[in-house]
Parts: sequence; C-alpha cells; structure tokens
Amino acid sequence: MKLRHAWYLGAVVAGAVAGVCAVAVDAVKNLHLHVRWKTLFGPALVADILDDEEAPVRVLVVGSSYQSASYLGERRMEPVFAYYRAFDALYEAFPAQARVCMVGGGAYSYAKHALSQRADVSMDVVEVDPAITELAKQYFFLDELIERHAAHPEALPQAVEGWEQGTATVEDHGRLRLVCADGRAWLESSGERYDAIINDAFSGSKVPQELAGEGMARAVAAALAPGGVYLVNVVANGRAGEELRPVREAAEALTRVFAHVWILQAADDHFQADENYVLLASDQAHEFTDAMAYEA
Repeated sequence: MKLRHAWYLGAVVAGAVAGVCAVAVDAVKNLHLHVRWKTLFGPALVADILDDEEAPVRVLVVGSSYQSASYLGERRMEPVFAYYRAFDALYEAFPAQARVCMVGGGAYSYAKHALSQRADVSMDVVEVDPAITELAKQYFFLDELIERHAAHPEALPQAVEGWEQGTATVEDHGRLRLVCADGRAWLESSGERYDAIINDAFSGSKVPQELAGEGMARAVAAALAPGGVYLVNVVANGRAGEELRPVREAAEALTRVFAHVWILQAADDHFQADENYVLLASDQAHEFTDAMAYEA
C-alpha cells in the first residue's frame, strides 16, 4: 500500500541513513520514530502516526510504502487497512473452519485479526525475511498474539525436513505457524494443502515477479484443497486512464488458471494515494456478497 505524501517518510529513512534524521523527522507531523532496521528489502522504519479520527496507528514502512500497520492500545488486534477486512470474504466459502496460508507477513496484521476473531482458523504465515518477523514481535504485538492464542507459545524455529540447510524454518505455535521461506517455494515444495491462500507479498511498493502472475497462480492452485480460494491484494496505481490496468492484468492471469474470478474493491482514503483491490479465484462457484464476478 503506497503512502499519501510518501516522500515524507521516505525522507526519514534516507535522512536516517545519511545522518540527518532529526531534520527529516521534524518535517513530519505526528511522527514518532521507533527504529530503523536492515531487511532483505532495504531500510525499514517503524513509526507512530494518527489516522483521520486521531487514533494512534503504528506503521511499518519500507521504501515509500506501508508494508503493514497496527492500531495501538485496545484496538491493537484490529485491522487498520480495508483490504485486510476484505480478506474476510474467504469465510463465506469456509464458514465453519479454514486452514489458511498467508504469503507475506509484514507486521502480521491479518493474522492478529483472524486468530483473535475466529477460533476455527489456523494459519501459516510465510515471510521470507526473519528481520520483518522480529519487528512484528517487538513492535506490532505478534508476541502477544502468540501468548494469547497459540497452543505452544515457547516454540522455536525448526528446520524443514527435505529443504536445503537454512533455507526454511517453521515456528509452530499451534493455530499459528511462522514459516521463514520463499512463499512460492513453500507452496511448491512443502506438500501442505490449504482452504485459502492469501498473497500480500510486496517488496516496497512492488510485488516480487516470482510471486505474481500466472506462474504464482498455478503454484497456488496446486496447493489448494478442493474448492479452495486464492486471494490477492492488487494495488492500482497506473497513469491517468490506466489506473485499473494492474487489476485487469492480474484478473486475466487468474482466469487462465481458475474457473472463477471475482474483484472486491478495498479503498482507504486516509492511508493511501492509490486503490487496493482484492482478487478472489477458485475452481468452485462460490458466492461472495460484495465481490463482482470478472469476465475476460
């Protein structure tokens, strides 16, 4: 999700690296800087800002993009962004029980929401960068989620059998497993099957090529249980007149793999300069209340 006035926080990151952090911070109203962190995708920043209702929100920023966000205080398990709430459409397909895989952990915002609200959900969150997971534990209440809702709070990462040494680990907390691995490689090699797979993987404001398009869709289809649903977060930020091009391209790629594709709009006027859409795909003709069927 791209920031409105993204250059402000981008300046904070760049200024911090260059040693002029204080000047940049003073230019940003309501910003409290927590940390800079070396990640696989460059410097990261954790900051507290205010939303349009003056509620405190903690954001994780990499480059010029929100990677994730969390409310503070009593609302800390609630999702901030509309597209996270849109992911709940999967429960229309699986109202009683769902085994979910989320590719792209960020601040684990959707995992907090899903596991806190539903006792019938189990989730594997596949995040390639261990530094991001540590940030989530330290600053975004992932440690509290594990303590409150996991069967094995003290679990430690274990190497995955059959993978090359050091390429994948699983930290098994019961209903929540933290998988440190490449998302597509996990789907193709782990042998796991899921009712729903959510793709929210970004490197800054861009989706890594190997986690997008038809190739990723085929990897997902092979890892879904019968009737399973694939959900993809797509950001529409094209030039004037081409704003929906990324959505159309993503939808067309899905139609080459799945029998049914739907589009669900998920806008956040305060937090973004662009539009978010959640695309849903399945080989089963589910009904999703607020989604529009896509026809190629």
